[in-house]
Amino acid sequence: MKNFRKFGLLFLMLLILAPVTTLADEGDYKVSRLEKNENLELLGQNTKYFKTVTTYDNSIYNLSSKNVLNSMYNAKSVTTEITEEEYNSVSNDSSIEVNAFTTVETTYKIMTTNLYKNGDYYRYENIVGWKNFPKVRDYDVIAIGFYNNVKPHSISFESKKCSKSNGCVYTALNTPQIFSTGSSATYILPAWTDLTSLKTTYIVDVEKVNPSTTIKYQAAFGDYAHSTTKVGQLQAIEHEVVQNIGILFDTKVEDNFDTIDEADVFWEGTW
Repeated sequence: MKNFRKFGLLFLMLLILAPVTTLADEGDYKVSRLEKNENLELLGQNTKYFKTVTTYDNSIYNLSSKNVLNSMYNAKSVTTEITEEEYNSVSNDSSIEVNAFTTVETTYKIMTTNLYKNGDYYRYENIVGWKNFPKVRDYDVIAIGFYNNVKPHSISFESKKCSKSNGCVYTALNTPQIFSTGSSATYILPAWTDLTSLKTTYIVDVEKVNPSTTIKYQAAFGDYAHSTTKVGQLQAIEHEVVQNIGILFDTKVEDNFDTIDEADVFWEGTW
């Protein structure tokens, strides 16, 4: 993979929203609460389900204690797209198999990309939820790719974590980045041991790069990358987002993340 080139903006948001004590709507991974009070027209939606099998060498990585003996070790991770029926049939419990020389973890997640008409703008949205929760929780990346004839007008990020002991908490803490054909948010997964749900929403309202042009085709490309080893924030932001390719990491860190197919939404209409 070629080395990356960064475009545009890199800065930190340090905003944490107040905690909420209800566990309602934990399983709703196709619609964001951010949409519920807005007058939006849904133009397209694409939901994908994923199974990730990650293998760790027991001599290097102790998954049960999350003790990294060699931070340079790259876990071997394979992600496949599965059906909704298979996703719904599996248990919410953590799936870990410990063998003589390896530990194998199996996780499941859902990703939905939505494309909305939002007044004078269009909204591209990516929502990611976990069926069960990985033992390794470090900095993940959620992203949206788009054509180069649009650019972000505004960006919103929200991660909702729920647990038996803490209820639900919403946070907007992330590191946002903007590129020529995409944008992303890098954030840390919660360390809570009694998680009951985890849902992340990333929204980009777009405007035309050239206001005098007519746009007839739009596309939103949702993507996500989970860190399978302890990488740290500075390594996790070493990436770019390219419309229909997705998140591209620098070659030095790319093996520390799993890879999934984008959830793409296309729409044809005059703007």
